[in-house]
Amino acid sequence: CTDADGDNICDTQLNHTFESQGTNNTDFYPLAKPNLISSCQTLGTANTVYKLSASVFFYDTCFNITASGVTLDCDGFTVEYANASSGYGVNITGANSTVVKNCFFLKQNASVSFSAAIHATKANNSRFLSNTINSTGNFSNGIQLFTANFTNITLNTVNVTMNFSYGAVVLLSGGSNLTSNTIITSYGGSGYGINVTQSSFVILDRNNVTAGLLSGGATNYGIYLFGSSSNTVTANTILTNGTDINYGVFISTNSNRNKISDNTIRTTGSATGNEGIEIATTSYYNNVTGNVISTNGTSSNF
Repeated sequence: CTDADGDNICDTQLNHTFESQGTNNTDFYPLAKPNLISSCQTLGTANTVYKLSASVFFYDTCFNITASGVTLDCDGFTVEYANASSGYGVNITGANSTVVKNCFFLKQNASVSFSAAIHATKANNSRFLSNTINSTGNFSNGIQLFTANFTNITLNTVNVTMNFSYGAVVLLSGGSNLTSNTIITSYGGSGYGINVTQSSFVILDRNNVTAGLLSGGATNYGIYLFGSSSNTVTANTILTNGTDINYGVFISTNSNRNKISDNTIRTTGSATGNEGIEIATTSYYNNVTGNVISTNGTSSNF
């Protein structure tokens, strides 16, 4: 049967025919049987639930999802990726309505750069739920969206380390929602907790974001908006730390009509400045209200 939402219950009811009555009675939904997998591979059958039965490992990309309506349920098993060269734990390309849940993504080789646990491009209406991501290496990201609209990212825990690493990247991906995630960047500089670039109508709600947790290097950003308008950043808890300027929320160039409200922001660091919220002079009509901000550093704290 079809199980498009990946809840292991068929989407259509089971019809029973009772010969004595000569009628059809529809009284329950049968259970769907997931496809058990135990190796990295392409998941290319539409409207199919794939469930891991063992931890898996691959040298670059582990899973490629190429059909719409696919659910990958890792059931708590580990997906180790990019062990020898750049790659993704899950790569979704041109497929809509994907669900990735209950996965433990692991990238251990710090010498491998330019990788991500979950990467979606030209893929709309995906849901990434209750995953844990531990990744190390320069330019190693947790979750990255590129032209992937209306994505729901909820209850994930993301730990990324080394330079230029992002917990979550939302690029050209409007209408997406990041809710109740825990995101940490550490042991490097220019770390971004959540980066929203050229995207509108994105909601960042009740996330716990720490940028530069341990040995924070140069400039770290908790939440960063660039060329992004009409977004909502609300009720997040944000901590930044590092050896150069640190920003809790940075609203960069050409980012207009965003709502920044009810966030708790603390910026600390050992060098020139720490700023709770900064808005570029080329960004207009942003609404900033109800935030609690504390800053601490050697100079220029705002």
